[in-house]
Amino acid sequence: MPDRPSDSVILERARSLCNEACFTCESDFILVRNGTGLSKIELAIGECKTSQPIEQQDIDSLSRVARGLASHYIEPYVVFSKTAKFSDDELALIRPLLDAREYHVILFGQDELEPYFPYERSKDKLGDKRLVMNLSDFANNTKIIYFSK
Repeated sequence: MPDRPSDSVILERARSLCNEACFTCESDFILVRNGTGLSKIELAIGECKTSQPIEQQDIDSLSRVARGLASHYIEPYVVFSKTAKFSDDELALIRPLLDAREYHVILFGQDELEPYFPYERSKDKLGDKRLVMNLSDFANNTKIIYFSK
């Protein structure tokens, strides 16, 4: 019986990203995952904050890079993470990204980062969806926690 390929994850911190058009932006982290059962390589680029707000420039820069990465081989994710709660203003800035077809959005706020299990405080909203297996699950949980009323 042939060996099954295992998941592989690469994590890089604090990287400058540049494309052919000389557009440059900084990403606090880049995560690349290629694993069993994935049809595409998952690639997440992220912005991490403490209590500072997520700003329009952060959103524009990372979404522009994610659009450029989307292909038949790469499934891009834009991640915004902060140790405080996301404000209503921040969520209003991020909400339009949910309509993008080229990439997905993941949010990690105070309630996801503080507990040992990321979705421990969202049991009432997520139910059985608290167990995540891939970045797509995180993106789906983001929609439920932050953007469903």
